Amino acid sequence: MPSASLEFVERGRVFAGDDDVSCAGDRDDVREAAQDVWMREHIEPLDVDDEIRAAVTARREADDQLAAAVSKARQVGLSWARIGAAVGITAQSAHERWNGRS
Repeated sequence: MPSASLEFVERGRVFAGDDDVSCAGDRDDVREAAQDVWMREHIEPLDVDDEIRAAVTARREADDQLAAAVSKARQVGLSWARIGAAVGITAQSAHERWNGRS
């Protein structure tokens, strides 16, 4: 930036006088802002991928747990209507989803 009054480090606007340009990276606030940008552009997207994978794994495990619970419910004689009500769906939807798995 041509003037210190226009500096806004968080947006990448750093004032450095002509004789100070090579030293701008020595400032802690500039270094932290650059690291924040780098993290946001390079590391955080990787973390999001990991979060998605973890959520998919958790969902699969939950689906398996639900299927096992439905199977157990059918083995002890619960009706599709009662199973559907527990899940928040109709008896017909429960039957269509889990019939043949129990």
